[in-house]
Amino acid sequence: MDSSIPGISVETLMANLVSARIGIPGLPEEAMMGYPVPVPTEGALVLAVPFFHRQGLPPNPPKVSAPGWIGYIDVATGQRFTYRKLDTDLSVMLGEHSIQPKLDMDQFEAAVHRMYQAMDRLLPLAATPDAKLPPALKDEALEFARLWRQLSHRPLAEHYRALNPAWFARLGL
Repeated sequence: MDSSIPGISVETLMANLVSARIGIPGLPEEAMMGYPVPVPTEGALVLAVPFFHRQGLPPNPPKVSAPGWIGYIDVATGQRFTYRKLDTDLSVMLGEHSIQPKLDMDQFEAAVHRMYQAMDRLLPLAATPDAKLPPALKDEALEFARLWRQLSHRPLAEHYRALNPAWFARLGL
């Protein structure tokens, strides 16, 4: 990360968000937490994370609903947490989510870890939405995009993209 973004890792921020989720009124225990999307706000950079409902049991792929809440955590402090409830019918499933190629739990956790590490190095780009992708970060951006395509919840693609269209456009997603 560059000097404009403190060294709090995305994994640490996501762990803080897991702890903070108990403060969201009406959020069901079974609500799933999606992946973070960096969003520049007035004077701060936050990670926006959708919460949605997942239905189904293995070996079948789960079905997912549209997000019902978006949690926000401040990248600079790792502490300031807010949320927004969305007007969503969580009983309406958007589609199935399957990871291709399939991964066992160890492979999945390793892939998420690599995606978050790549995001750590790419976060400064989110703080400056008009900046071009520096050549030094091209390989990192390609790796992040590959992992995002593999892991992210495809039925939620438009909901993720709506959080920060410039971020996804810059990374070719």
